[in-house]
Amino acid sequence: MYERSFIETQFPVSKVSKESYKERKAVQSQTLTGMGRWWGRKPLALVRATILGCILPSTKSPQKDMEMFLKLMSMDNGGLLLRKEKSINVKKLYEVVKNDKLLSKRYLQWFKEAPNEPKLKHGSPRNEIEQAVFQTFGYDEKIEYCIRPEQLNTLSTETWEEINEYYGTKANSLKEFITEFSNIKFGKALRVGDCFCGGGSIPFEAARIGCNAYASDLNPVAGLLTWASINLCGANAKEILKIKRFQNKVYENVDEKIEKLGIERNELGDRALGYIYCQEVRCPECGKIVPLLTTFVIGKRAGKVVVKLRLNNNKFDIDVITDASPDEFKKAGESYTVASGDLFCPNCHRITPLSSIRGDRLGNDGKTIYGLRGMEKEEFLPSASDLFSERLYAIRYLRSDGTRYYRAPSKRDLKNEEKIKKIVAKHIVIWQKKRICAKQCY
Repeated sequence: MYERSFIETQFPVSKVSKESYKERKAVQSQTLTGMGRWWGRKPLALVRATILGCILPSTKSPQKDMEMFLKLMSMDNGGLLLRKEKSINVKKLYEVVKNDKLLSKRYLQWFKEAPNEPKLKHGSPRNEIEQAVFQTFGYDEKIEYCIRPEQLNTLSTETWEEINEYYGTKANSLKEFITEFSNIKFGKALRVGDCFCGGGSIPFEAARIGCNAYASDLNPVAGLLTWASINLCGANAKEILKIKRFQNKVYENVDEKIEKLGIERNELGDRALGYIYCQEVRCPECGKIVPLLTTFVIGKRAGKVVVKLRLNNNKFDIDVITDASPDEFKKAGESYTVASGDLFCPNCHRITPLSSIRGDRLGNDGKTIYGLRGMEKEEFLPSASDLFSERLYAIRYLRSDGTRYYRAPSKRDLKNEEKIKKIVAKHIVIWQKKRICAKQCY
């Protein structure tokens, strides 16, 4: 008789969604984001919940099934308390205790009202009060104080005793549970396959919780990110230390060579942190060469930095203005020369679709044929005859005192750029051949 799985009969959609949203809001502190951005990356909480939901059985006790599922996900009351990391401030504790009859009887005596804000008396059971107040919160408010499920190392001993009793296992970790339960249910280790692995969330989380994970993708970037996720993010402490040492060694070797070349230092001795480029195209209406900028704002952190365009013969000079006034900054934020696929010429003020400049057309099959030529393998710069050219228009520098600033490229900067171009032109074919050899060996 077919045994239905947990996910076929019920699933805590609301709680899993909230955990997934919290993970997404973490931005750069997400576990896999540091490997590289991927637009379709699944939240690890969702992946874990889905895998567990697929293998756990649906029994005649749906309420107990849900209880065990939430315990395994650390999404029950005990798991949330275990995941609680942030402290609840005294003002919040006081408000909750004061307005709760039961808590008021137990803990209000430990508070004293100060002129500006309440305080806890010396010797008060702070942890006990926090736990009691925490348990009065709804799920949304609780997870604001918690680490994510993926960040919790293990569950409590009491929780594992309940889980093991219900499923007939002897596990002390999620990895052990998956291994044991898979052998009980399937007679072998659980295999999880993902043929469109993308950013690697599914194979990464599957491998981390004890499954044998298999993954592939037609996109080589996806394959690289998935490999890195499993082998770098998924490495143990010893391996991570080894990787970091290797990274530092590579960085130091490369840094030493770059310093010898002198290509990242300006005439003041300051080192470049970033180079900002734009494309340029000739306006078909007036013939001026226009830099394609989606905004005239460069940065906010190093002072309000904006650019201004100044016509100089057939081209525009790009001036970098630091510490722009509020009016200048607002105007820059509203200014652009390209938007929604159209060129806005600042000289003749005509609007021209970039598709017409490129010479795009429809083929017999109804698909767009782009008018731009394809670059050859050894090319890395536009040629003089190309419609679009490339231009360095701002550099972010770091001073020896740690302060940062933007400026337009100087003569020294442009010489450095030419030096870099010559180095790349001389070695690009060699680099490509070495990469091909490396791929063949791999």
